[in-house]
Amino acid sequence: MFTSGSFDSLNVHHLRALQHARAQGELLVVGVNGDAATAPQRAEMLAALRFVDYVTLLPERGAAKVIRRLRPTLIV
Repeated sequence: MFTSGSFDSLNVHHLRALQHARAQGELLVVGVNGDAATAPQRAEMLAALRFVDYVTLLPERGAAKVIRRLRPTLIV
């Protein structure tokens, strides 16, 4: 499973959506959008969640390249 976003204000709705995404498959990869100053902090926070298996920082152009490489079963 793959999902992405900026997650600049992580809230209960994000948590529920991430949990739901993880429940759809064997693992969850989360892509984080944002600038070089804030995205790493958001990625660290997401990586600490027990239902997130991997986190990657996304380039400004989006997730297309990462999705092509990962070939996830489902994109949420």
